[in-house]
Amino acid sequence: MNDLIHYLLLAILQGISEILPISSSGHLALYQAIFNVNQGNEGTFSILLHAGSLLAFLVYFFPLLWRLFISFLKFIQGQRHASIQEDIALLRYWMIATLPAAFIGVFISDWIDAIFQNLVFVGVGFLFTSGLLLLVNFLASNTKKNTYSLRSSLGAGLAQMLGIFPGISRSGSTISGALLTGLSLDKAKELSFLMFLPLSAGSLLLSFDTFVRVETSTLWLMILATVVSTLVTWVTLHLVLNHLKVKHFPYFSLYLLLLALLTFTIAWLP
Repeated sequence: MNDLIHYLLLAILQGISEILPISSSGHLALYQAIFNVNQGNEGTFSILLHAGSLLAFLVYFFPLLWRLFISFLKFIQGQRHASIQEDIALLRYWMIATLPAAFIGVFISDWIDAIFQNLVFVGVGFLFTSGLLLLVNFLASNTKKNTYSLRSSLGAGLAQMLGIFPGISRSGSTISGALLTGLSLDKAKELSFLMFLPLSAGSLLLSFDTFVRVETSTLWLMILATVVSTLVTWVTLHLVLNHLKVKHFPYFSLYLLLLALLTFTIAWLP
């Protein structure tokens, strides 16, 4: 199988697994290790694929982002209608939720490729996510609160710190963190995917210098894969996001448990 096919399959994998609570970064790391693809550039390539997902998120959430932007402009002009107050509260909680992972991301940016090459680490991440999803299924399936709070933003924000590491699902951990504070699933999903935007953009900026060290031929393949990642993420958002329920979490938990066992087996093979 040539590199082009591998890169396209990785892009498809990213687009699907970024939306589901199964860790896109962990899947990318495992695939690249099994097929010996992109050795030494695993983390860099993952960031580019996440940038593709970022573009899809920006398109998908553009109506909400535009509404928040307009509300912010009206707010600084002195308007204080209830709808504007709600949007300003969302902006405030969004910022609070983003800060913990942004802080940690600055410190681990130089280690990202080394982390991606450690399959034991990835397997532990899969195992952690499996347990978290199972826990949330029992503890947070009946949450009803439909308004954001400092508690829910901190819960999602602290959980996103864990989601930086491969094998730990960013969407799964942030949605779970918000659910465990009592937020409704719809609002938890909205906050989780909004939180992805600054995190992915920040990772891209922090890793910009690593792209110049990638061979030109490989970089073009990465860029093509990024475009495919954008398209697949956008399609998956439309097909999956509104249908994802807490009752589905045990199935993802079982899948991640089996994937963790596979990862450990590959990591420990001579």
